[in-house]
Amino acid sequence: MEHPLTIPFSEVLKVKRGPDGEVQSYQVRIVAGGHRQVKGINYTETFSAAVKMPTIQVILANAAHQDWKIKHVDVKSAYLNAPLKEMIYMKPPRGVLKLGQEGKVLRLKKGLYGLKQAGRGWYFRMSRGFLKELGIERSVIDHSAFY
Repeated sequence: MEHPLTIPFSEVLKVKRGPDGEVQSYQVRIVAGGHRQVKGINYTETFSAAVKMPTIQVILANAAHQDWKIKHVDVKSAYLNAPLKEMIYMKPPRGVLKLGQEGKVLRLKKGLYGLKQAGRGWYFRMSRGFLKELGIERSVIDHSAFY
């Protein structure tokens, strides 16, 4: 019997091809079924950092006027680096469990794409962690913009 708080997952498969169409590699991404999470049980709060368009416009206008250099950072696999506060259990993908371990579930220690709280966890780790150490401050007006 499946654990009542276990969330499902999906496997997203991708074939990377070279310029001649030959297969170079296979990739698989595990995506948690966050649509099955229950507020108060699997997560408490959500948040996704997205800079507001007026903020971008003001920054670019000031940069042009002041002749500033602009840097944009996109962190790949950001959500996978956020530690989880909640206890999240997931059905294991095929081939993970050994013979005789059927019925066991996995406890996630870090976020996965698809989890409702993954974006919030990454945002707090980034804003209160390494950005603070680098002397980068969060904007009071737009919490997704840093300077």
